[in-house]
Amino acid sequence: MDQPLLQFGPDVDAVIADAVAGRGALPWPMEIEMKKLLWILAEHKGAANPIQLRDLVARTGFDGRVVKAMVRSLVVDFEIPIGASRAEPAGYFVATNATERLAAARPYIAEIRKLASRVKALIGGQAFVEELGQMRMGQS
Repeated sequence: MDQPLLQFGPDVDAVIADAVAGRGALPWPMEIEMKKLLWILAEHKGAANPIQLRDLVARTGFDGRVVKAMVRSLVVDFEIPIGASRAEPAGYFVATNATERLAAARPYIAEIRKLASRVKALIGGQAFVEELGQMRMGQS
């Protein structure tokens, strides 16, 4: 079962260091390109200190789509708490507390609600409930 939001565990520096060093329960060894991106992101801790996508592209030399895919992998696969904000100051940041993590999750929660409404309209309420009953959170 997932840990509650407020019990994140070790500080974010330790989480990053462990992921880069290959310590802990990682899905696979982190590639050097992803380590490069993570070290850049590690310089941007806290929602008040983000880095914009264009700056990540410039510093890494990777295409914007590649950067976005790598950030997604860092969050989903390696459980690094990287958030993004569209509000000023906009950009990517390493979340340092539960409040920042929740703020980073809110746009995704809103998107889930919109998608759920669309699915319900497409297949009907009862079928939607049945589909939800068959889904298991935490599995792709």
